[in-house]
Amino acid sequence: MVKSFLPLLVVFIFYVISWIMVGRFPLFLVLVGFGLDILLRLWVTVVVRHLQVSCRFYPGRSNVGERVLLAVTVTNPTFLPAPLVGVNVSLPDSLEACEEGSDFVLSLGPKRKTVREIELSCRRRGAVRIPLLQVKVSDPFYLFSGQKELVNIAEITIYPRIASCCNWPVQEGSGFSRREVQAANICLRPYQPGDSWQRIHWKASARTGQWFSKALEEGEEKKLFIILDLQGKNFSSSYEIEQLVSAAATVAYHASRKGWAVGLKTSALPSRLLLPAQGNLERILELLAIVEPELREHPGDSLRLSGVIQGSQVLIFTPDLARWQDKLAEYRRRVAAVQVVNDPTRILGGRNYAAL
Repeated sequence: MVKSFLPLLVVFIFYVISWIMVGRFPLFLVLVGFGLDILLRLWVTVVVRHLQVSCRFYPGRSNVGERVLLAVTVTNPTFLPAPLVGVNVSLPDSLEACEEGSDFVLSLGPKRKTVREIELSCRRRGAVRIPLLQVKVSDPFYLFSGQKELVNIAEITIYPRIASCCNWPVQEGSGFSRREVQAANICLRPYQPGDSWQRIHWKASARTGQWFSKALEEGEEKKLFIILDLQGKNFSSSYEIEQLVSAAATVAYHASRKGWAVGLKTSALPSRLLLPAQGNLERILELLAIVEPELREHPGDSLRLSGVIQGSQVLIFTPDLARWQDKLAEYRRRVAAVQVVNDPTRILGGRNYAAL
C-alpha cells in the first residue's frame, strides 16, 4: 500500500525542496515538471519490463473454415497501475479476425490479470504461429509510452477442410480380390438381402444350390492406403492442390469413422509413409496440413508402392492420370483394389472445398 503512494510522495518532496531553496514560482514549475518527467518515464519503464503477456489457441487443432479462439492473457505483477495498455496481434494469412479485429485496449490495476478472447476464422491449412504481438503501455497523462514485442508465442495446426459427406470410390460393398480368398481373409455366409452382387461367391452358390456371400472374417482389419501424388507438376493455382488434399483428408476421415485402418504416402514435401493402422487419423491430418507440391519429379519413388500391405485397397490422388496408367495392372495383382482419382469433385460431391 505504501508503494502505491510513492510517486505522490516524491512529487511532494520536490515541491518542498524547490519552495525552500528557490522560492521562485517559474523555477518551481520547472523542477516539478522535471520530476514528473522522470517519474512517468520510470513508471512506464517498470510496467513494460514486468508486464507478462501470453497467448493460447482454443482448440489447438482445427479445420479450414472453422472458427477458433485466441486467448490473450495480460498480467501486471507490479504495484504500479497500467491505465492504458494497447495490444496489437499480427495475424498470418491463414487466420482472419471475425468481427472485432485483433487489436484491443485495456486498463490494469496493480497485481491484476485480464484475459481477452479474439475469435478467428481458419482460412488456410498449415502449422500456423502468431508472428508478432506488440504491447504498448502509456502513462495516465498519455505523455510517454513504452513498447515490447513478442514473437511466435502461440501455434495452431489447421487441418484441411473435411466434407461432411463423402462419395468414396472404394466402397465397403466392393468385392474381394482372388488374393484375399487364397489368403483366407474372407469367409462364406448365407446370402442376406442387401448384399452386393460383387460379394456373391458364384462357385459355392452353384455347387450347393444356395446363395452364398463373401464376408470378412471376424476381427479381420479392413485396410485402406491413400497415396497423394503432388510431384512433378507445375500447378496453375492453389485451387487444384487444396482440392486434392481436401479430398484425401475427407476419405481418410470417413474411412477411419467406418473402422478402416488407414495409411498414407505423400509424393510431395515432406515425403512420408504411414502404414495402415487404427488410430492413424490424427497423424494423417497433421501430415496433410503441411504437405506442399514438389516440382522436381522422382518417377521411381513416387510410383513405387513400397510399404503397401497385401490385401489393402489403394486410393491414388493425382493430377496426372497418365503417370499411373502403366502401373495399374501391376498394382492390381498386388493389392485388393486400386482406384485413381484425378478429379477431387468425385469425392467431394462436386462442391468446392478448396481454401482460396
